[in-house]
Parts: sequence; structure tokens; C-alpha cells
Amino acid sequence: STDRLAKLPRRVIYRASALAAVPSARQDVVASGHIDRSAARVPSYCATHRLQIERVQGDVTSEGKLTVTGVCFGASGTGVRLDGDLPGGAVDLQVVSWADETVVALLPKMRGLTDRPVRLRLLAPQFAVSSSQRYGSVSMSSAPVALTFVAKRVTQPITGKSLINVSCAKGPAPDDRDGCGYCPWQFTADPQGCASGGHVRGAAPTSGTDEWAVRLPPAWHIEQITAGMDNAEIETDPSMAASSATFRIRWRSVPVGEGKYLYQDGGYWFTVLATGPDGTLP
Repeated sequence: STDRLAKLPRRVIYRASALAAVPSARQDVVASGHIDRSAARVPSYCATHRLQIERVQGDVTSEGKLTVTGVCFGASGTGVRLDGDLPGGAVDLQVVSWADETVVALLPKMRGLTDRPVRLRLLAPQFAVSSSQRYGSVSMSSAPVALTFVAKRVTQPITGKSLINVSCAKGPAPDDRDGCGYCPWQFTADPQGCASGGHVRGAAPTSGTDEWAVRLPPAWHIEQITAGMDNAEIETDPSMAASSATFRIRWRSVPVGEGKYLYQDGGYWFTVLATGPDGTLP
């Protein structure tokens, strides 16, 4: 019953033995090409040279902060842009400050993306120092600097298509009641974050095995499984820490009630917590 499910002993039945490796969002990238800073201080230098990035430092992730240093940025600019396999092909950053040799910018909130290579460019100032920079052969943006966008990780219960009931044991008697799926809505405020198996039989003790599968998108992995079960046990396969795993719950019924109201209940519930890139879990 729902009441009995809610009162089952809660315990962690699986926990990942090691944290999955995640690239660092904090990056310090020196751009290719040498900048002659003494030559750059000559007033006429920037009239014939485009914006030159020397270094990019900061967190290349959702809402991360980047500091870009170099020469010939001008007193103001039209923007900082990330190019790559991104929505619309590019993302514009919010400029916090812009000076001739230093620009500070913030990445927007970015969900639904996995880790991927990107390129950062500075766009030329709105008012260039000379007509040659505005209309001549000088490029209107800096050379791109290669970075790696690292998606923010979140830990959450897996739901929907990611958690599959492969098999649910069925009793032979017509009045046996078996079912495997989401937890009853009366039991939890988030029934899709909780799975359960219910096996109500007659007076004789019984047992069975239900099989469940986890199929996660790229870069996701299982963190832990928490369950409410008294006479149930879990049997896992060797790939439990990966994004694709199968596990079996071997349950044994317990007597509930008494007299003519005595029956056997083999119910249990569990949640699977997984970690992966924000916004990519179906």
C-alpha cells in the first residue's frame, strides 16, 4: 500500500565508487602569435593592426567570467563573441568593462549543451582610430582564440525515458496484483523522480525479481541509488557507474494484516540520482 511504501526503511543501496572526470571550466589560454608591446605603444600602430588577443583567463561555462588581455582593443568595442556549435552559431557575452588592453565579459546562462570546443573573438570598436581600420584592409575583429566550453553539472533524480522497467514479476493467481512504474502521487510530491514496484499476493510468502535499466545521455553518470525496501535486495551489473546500466531488485514479500485480512506485500521504491550537463536530461 501507499502508506507502507512511505514507511519502508530508507537506505543507500548503491553509490559510485569514484567521481567521474569533468574538464575544468577554469582556463588560462595564451593566444598564438607574438605581440610586440613596445611597438604597440606607438600611436600609429593600432591604425594598421587589428585587435590582438594575448591571453584569455576565467571560467568558460554558463555565467562564467572571462578576462581578455592584449592590445589595440580601443576605448570601447562592439562585443565579445563565442563561435562554435552553439545555438544560432554564436553567443554574445555581456561586456563588464572595456579598455585598450583589457576586456572583462560574462557568459550568458547556457543550458542544454554538453562540453564542446568554442572560439572567442573581440569585435572591433564602434569608432576606430583611423579610416584604414574602419574601411581598409585591417580586419574588424580579433583572431579567434580556441577555448573549451564546459557545461555546468547538476545532480538530479532521473525520470522519464532515462529510467526503464525492463520486467516486472507477475503472480500466477488471478487476484495477484503486480505493477512497476512511478511512485504513487500520494507518496511523493515528485512521482516522476521516484520508481516503485508493487507485488500484493495471497497469504503464502512469495518472492520475485524485477529488472530496471538506466539509459543516460552523453556525459551523464549514476551517482547513487536510494531505496525504501525491507526484504528486497539489489543486484547490479559491472557498469553501474556508467551512463548505461541494468540492475535487478530481488524482493521477498512480508505479511501485512492478520486473520482473513492477511496478505503478502513485496513492495519497494527507489530513486536514482545522476550527474551531468545542465538541461540535457530528457
